[in-house]
Amino acid sequence: MIKKIIQICSILVLLTAFSAISANAQINNRIDAKIPFAFSFGENTYPAGDYVIKMQKTGDGIVNLLLENKEGTQLARALATENGRTSQSDPALVFDLQSDQRSLTRLAFADRGYSLYHSNNGRESLSKNKASQAKKKAASME
Repeated sequence: MIKKIIQICSILVLLTAFSAISANAQINNRIDAKIPFAFSFGENTYPAGDYVIKMQKTGDGIVNLLLENKEGTQLARALATENGRTSQSDPALVFDLQSDQRSLTRLAFADRGYSLYHSNNGRESLSKNKASQAKKKAASME
């Protein structure tokens, strides 16, 4: 009988642990967008059309952005960090224009904003950006 209770408790602990892990990877925000021009996201360029951008929080102000077409097929993935720039009303996508090519560079929600990484070496860019944010935060505390 005690062995059975221990097995049941073990299963409950495992189920609780797995549900916590899956809850952490859930989609936190989503933007449905009709983009009227070709644009780049990550390393690829996409034609004008209807897209969905989903955001998965990974911790420490870093998020995973998922670009999907209107059918729900995932097209690309990119990293972004919080930048403090929010939107006054609806979520907003911010594109930069360079040499007739628009690139998605920022997303803004009512409560927070994010900047995308545009580097072939995303980890290097990520660590540089985090170090820069830490210096700015330390300077603002002085």
